[in-house]
Amino acid sequence: MVFKKIKTISAFVFLWIFISAALFSALYFAGWLPSYMKDFVVDAEMSFISNPASPAPAFSVKGAGILIPSVDIDSPVVFPTSTDKNVLEKALYGGVAHYPSSSLPGENGNVFIFGHSTDKTFVKNQAFTAFTKLHDAKVGDDVLIKSNNVIYYYRITSVEILSPEKTKIYMDSPEPKLTLSTCWPVGNPMNRTVVEAKYIGMATAKK
Repeated sequence: MVFKKIKTISAFVFLWIFISAALFSALYFAGWLPSYMKDFVVDAEMSFISNPASPAPAFSVKGAGILIPSVDIDSPVVFPTSTDKNVLEKALYGGVAHYPSSSLPGENGNVFIFGHSTDKTFVKNQAFTAFTKLHDAKVGDDVLIKSNNVIYYYRITSVEILSPEKTKIYMDSPEPKLTLSTCWPVGNPMNRTVVEAKYIGMATAKK
């Protein structure tokens, strides 16, 4: 009698889950879910991004930003047009900087972005703290680069501390990738934190 009752309850629970899932899917793909529920499933959608080799929309440098949620990095990306040292240093006053001769997000080749780190509690320009926590990033963490309503997703494959002599950034790459760099120890140019990430794909951001 007890087993029969448990079997009946299990069948009811399974049926309820199946109907709920079917209803949720129907509402979602019909576009009838409220915005907060759509945002809840955005991570699940990333599993169905098209092949990374598929064409991405033309990247727009205006209003671009980089996020590494796992280490609380959220910074604008500045795109200087010259490799002159003074120009690059000035660009860092506005955020992290994209090296001019490197690829743009979504393109084949290496996207190279570098930024300041500082151990000072109070700084006049918060851009100088942009990559302060970069060394805490771990293999497998996601890096997001946003441009207008498009998000380019990368996944970290290596985190290294290297001396300046051993820090070699190669712009050419047979596959799309991303390299991030800053000083190490924090605020000290003695060494470099170098993070590399592979391109996962892109998706349209929720408005």
